[in-house]
Amino acid sequence: MTILDIKETLLNYCRTNRHLDYPPNELSDLYRICSYFVSSSKQYEKLDKIDKNSLLALLLQIQLLTCHDIEAKTTLERLADLVNDADLVNGESQWLINWRSIYLQCQIKAKKSEEGEQEIKMRHVFYYLSTASEKLLKSVNRKVASSLGGAGDPEKLKHQEDLYVLRKRRTSLYACSMDTRKEYVQKLQELVDQRPLDYEVWCELAEVYIENGELQKAHCCYQEVLTGIPLAYNIWARLGEIFLLSGKLSAKKASSKKKMGNEVVTSLKDAVMYFSRSVELCDLYPRGWCGLYVSLTRLGSLDIKASKTSSKLLVLAKKKLNEMVEAKIVNASEIESIKWILKSIN
Repeated sequence: MTILDIKETLLNYCRTNRHLDYPPNELSDLYRICSYFVSSSKQYEKLDKIDKNSLLALLLQIQLLTCHDIEAKTTLERLADLVNDADLVNGESQWLINWRSIYLQCQIKAKKSEEGEQEIKMRHVFYYLSTASEKLLKSVNRKVASSLGGAGDPEKLKHQEDLYVLRKRRTSLYACSMDTRKEYVQKLQELVDQRPLDYEVWCELAEVYIENGELQKAHCCYQEVLTGIPLAYNIWARLGEIFLLSGKLSAKKASSKKKMGNEVVTSLKDAVMYFSRSVELCDLYPRGWCGLYVSLTRLGSLDIKASKTSSKLLVLAKKKLNEMVEAKIVNASEIESIKWILKSIN
């Protein structure tokens, strides 16, 4: 792989964040590649400041994920210097405060191992976010006030609610402890009320609903995502997984075999529909093909006469999964999952 190829690959990671699903060994490989490019490559120095900023943020994230804390601190300082020098954002911006709080959270986790670790972590990070946001507000409002002169306009002054990035960061901390999970749902709902087009929050709210067994609410959340991002193939597949889970729960709760059959069949057919749309949008998405294969196989096990379309889809799904394994066009962990599904689900 050439230096130019590495540059484009790393910038692609910045855009997609697909490294967040990587297993530890692949993250370690990516850490070595990214560290080399940012630290030793002349090509990095030729990048514009926005791309440099993106790659430094990627490196910082990977360093934190792979527990390279000392290097992460250095990268955070480089990132702050670049941002201030380039005037990309204010030196004490929400963006930098957010990254500093993430770094702080990782450090607390490394230092504290006794009971109550999560509470200690939350308290320290909450305190930092509170003091940093107050400082930022004072700085911003001082500039607003000075620009207004004697006339003044209170409506232009900023408040805590206006610091959405930091509010979102504070909300994420409620997920750290089981004691605050109910508050977490409430905080997420407040975020989508404030920014209904923040689909990341809708997805997180959906996942919390799935954990709580509230599948219908999760379905509604993901439908909101699809209204804004209709080509999100991973969301179509996730909806299929919700209906797979719904069918499994229906089978357990059904009072009679007939009722169980009807509810399960309906859920599985809906799952097939969503998984089919997912692989239609992305022909190489293993999760979509796996879900489609499992759904169709379970439909067949219920002694339902399969349509010609369903039979063809099942053959196609199995063929695609085998091709992915043989050609190794997906990562190692996905290959193992595909092998397990093909062996166990038949």
